[in-house]
Amino acid sequence: MNLIPNLTFSNIYSIKFNEIQKGSFFFDFDNTLMPWYSDCISKNVLELLLKLKRDNKRIVIASNGKGKRFEQLKKQLPKDIDVLQGLRKPQIKRLQKYLKENNIDVRDSVFIGDNLITDIYTANKLQMYTIKVKPIGLKEFWATKIYRVIELFIYLIFSKQFKEIYEKSNINR
Repeated sequence: MNLIPNLTFSNIYSIKFNEIQKGSFFFDFDNTLMPWYSDCISKNVLELLLKLKRDNKRIVIASNGKGKRFEQLKKQLPKDIDVLQGLRKPQIKRLQKYLKENNIDVRDSVFIGDNLITDIYTANKLQMYTIKVKPIGLKEFWATKIYRVIELFIYLIFSKQFKEIYEKSNINR
């Protein structure tokens, strides 16, 4: 099923990155790396991304968000960390195009996100390895709130299959 992540964690700092043998790490931004609508990156998140870069990992921030805040974000990151904005997840076309243009093998990629539909479903459709984390903030874009309700219904309908996912990355927060 495309809705089930490979792993679940409470946050990005709980992930044992050294145990994940992948070359490319895609991160959702809003409520995965930083609170929703943030235009800056915290020292802790930057240190994590730089550590992954030192381990020769490709880092990509892949977000549905867009606008001036992402231009501000790009200024705070090393030039070799790509920031993709306005992806329209769960559509895969723009992400697929980026993967092809940059010769990135999806089997050597992991996608980390807080949303079962926009992040996990999207990456699973591309056959990426997926990690779901708990959203770090309560504020969200209005459409994301709708996806959270859908996530809850999915959990209720498929409660046995999704039990572990929601114990570790609980959408009810």
